[in-house]
Amino acid sequence: MRNLVNPRQNNWSSALPAIAAAMNSAPHESLGISPYYALYGRPWKIFNPVQRSARQVPAVDDILNAHEATRIEVHMARKHATFRQTVQADKRRKPLTEPFKIGSRVLVRGRPYTSSPG
Repeated sequence: MRNLVNPRQNNWSSALPAIAAAMNSAPHESLGISPYYALYGRPWKIFNPVQRSARQVPAVDDILNAHEATRIEVHMARKHATFRQTVQADKRRKPLTEPFKIGSRVLVRGRPYTSSPG
């Protein structure tokens, strides 16, 4: 939130839609996918593609071309960031020395949790 709200913190209500979009499009830790993807079955798109048709005003084509170029640039930047993050995460992973056999016991590391009494 601090990236979207000014230092006087008097514009936070106008930033709520952007914050909600960021939270809904970010992958959830337990799901492994974003809440938007879980709900709608498709990834969040920052800019939707624009439908093309014949135009009489050349400025409209310029605006649409700029929109499409921005959309493609953002898509490529997100793909590149995902690739870089994957490379960094793979550096810390240890290779599996021997495959698991059916019926073998494995240690699963999970987060601690508390159960409610009763």
